[in-house]
Amino acid sequence: MKLTPYENCATAFSTLLHPLVEVVIHDLKTQKICFITGGLKGSLSQRKIGDPSLLDTEKNENFTENIPPYSKINFDGRLIKSLSLPIQENGETIALMCINVDISVFEQVHQLTSLLLETNQTEHPESLFKNDWQERIHKALHGFLKEKEWIFQALTTAQKKIIIHHFYNQGAFEEKNAADYIAKILSLSRATIFNALRTLKTPKN
Repeated sequence: MKLTPYENCATAFSTLLHPLVEVVIHDLKTQKICFITGGLKGSLSQRKIGDPSLLDTEKNENFTENIPPYSKINFDGRLIKSLSLPIQENGETIALMCINVDISVFEQVHQLTSLLLETNQTEHPESLFKNDWQERIHKALHGFLKEKEWIFQALTTAQKKIIIHHFYNQGAFEEKNAADYIAKILSLSRATIFNALRTLKTPKN
């Protein structure tokens, strides 16, 4: 069986996701690598064609099914996630295609993101932020949105009026210039805000 179609597919896949992906094809008859992306040298493992496959044939004697994704450590310490697919001919598995993905970069991004999103490391200096009514409005707004399961960027006019009502009940409009600021962050006109406030302040019979 010619493996050219599989080799072309492997090359295309590794080229698309370069430099994160290496694809290796193992010949099960010879138990050696018969193809690897990146020419004679693998971009991740530094293996080459003709190297022993070192497959665990005892646990996977027939290699008839896809081997679920698994993780391993590369020689240089990078974390690799792999998936193995059987290549069959006349119902017999003759080769194994292993797709290796370098996920260490994503692990680093995850760690960096966690650090950047950490909000409990230090509190605001009370003397500096005690009069920051705008931040209090931000917290009240997004706490209310979370409770309602609303998306800020997709708020409707009706939802914005409910938010104005909420702010009114919370006393947010007692701050000087709060009405202008709330109109700004909700993308409403000052007239809309003041009309809504006038309605809220009007006694109901």
